[in-house]
Order: sequence, then structure tokens, then C-alpha cells
Amino acid sequence: TLESQLEASRRRGEETEQKALSVARELVDAWQGVSWLRAEVATQQGLREEVREAQRRAGWLQQTLRETQAELAEEGHSLASRPLPMRSALAAARAASPGEGAGQ
Repeated sequence: TLESQLEASRRRGEETEQKALSVARELVDAWQGVSWLRAEVATQQGLREEVREAQRRAGWLQQTLRETQAELAEEGHSLASRPLPMRSALAAARAASPGEGAGQ
């Protein structure tokens, strides 16, 4: 009968709607996973850049320390023959570092 066909069609429509909602939920979950992975990649890239900057800074500090020790040696200063304490070397390097200032 027409009534039973209409009821069967309504049920199929509801089933299709439920399946569509289920697929939509899965897509949202997958998209959230992709978004999280993208954020992790961005974080890793930021950390890599920080490491590269720290390596550049360390190289600059080492060069500054070698230059300072060479200058001291030329002046005949007694500190030239022994390594400078790390805190003093870093403080001297920070004071002389280009680009250091408020906001950095």
C-alpha cells in the first residue's frame, strides 16, 4: 500500500541521515587530527629555528671569546693563558652582542 511505502521511504531516509551524521562525525574527528598534526609540525619548525639560532649564537660567542683571549694575549694579560669563567665570558659577550637590547 501507499502508506507502507511511505513509511519504508521515511525509514530509509532516517537511516541515510544517521549514516550521513556518522560520516560527518568521522570527518570532524579526522580534521581535528589533521589540525593537531599541523600544529605539531609548526611547533617543531619553530623549535628547529630556535636550535639553529642558539647554535649561531653559540658560534658567535665562541668567536668573541677567542678574539677576546687573543686581545688579552697581545696585551700580555695573565687571563689570556687560562680559560675565562663561563659566566664572565657570557656576560662580556652579552654586553658586546649586536642586537641585544630591550625587547630581546
